[in-house]
Amino acid sequence: MNTDATAALLKLVADDEQRRCREILARAESAVQATLREAQRSARGRMRENVQTLKQERRQALALATAELDTARRQHQQRSDQALLEAAWEPLRAALAARWRDTAARRLWIDGLMRRALARLPRGAWRIEHPADWPATECRRLVSALTASLGQEPQLQVGADIAAGLRVHAGTALLDGTLDGLLSDRRAIEALLLAEMAAR
Repeated sequence: MNTDATAALLKLVADDEQRRCREILARAESAVQATLREAQRSARGRMRENVQTLKQERRQALALATAELDTARRQHQQRSDQALLEAAWEPLRAALAARWRDTAARRLWIDGLMRRALARLPRGAWRIEHPADWPATECRRLVSALTASLGQEPQLQVGADIAAGLRVHAGTALLDGTLDGLLSDRRAIEALLLAEMAAR
């Protein structure tokens, strides 16, 4: 083989080798670019997931903190309300006792109690317990007013435990309009006091 033919053959082999190298490099470059794009896409996806996770964790932490704060506020309000109710109980009791000592207020108390008794209790033999210091004139006035409505005279009796108010017995039925009777349902009274305080 002559030199020119050998040189041409070597050049053909070298050109083929360079072409193949370029193809291999191009495929490798394409594969590297595809791998980089996939890695970036995957990293962006993980980053979005991490951001969403962090946002969710922040929302949950905020919700938990808000719930804890609301609970603490409610507990504080309940303690405050309880302290107010404790402080109001004795003044309420004293105010009711003072109303009983006032002649006009006592008359309203008795009239209101008798209206309820006549509306709720059976007619017949009534026994009315009262404080020992209740004025005799008021006793007589009540007996006179009730006798016509009941068809017989009610029995009056001193209640040793009664400081204010009246307790009306009609058979087994009882209407307790004494100071202790009016204050016996403490929960209901405290609820009314809280509602009154909230309205102000």
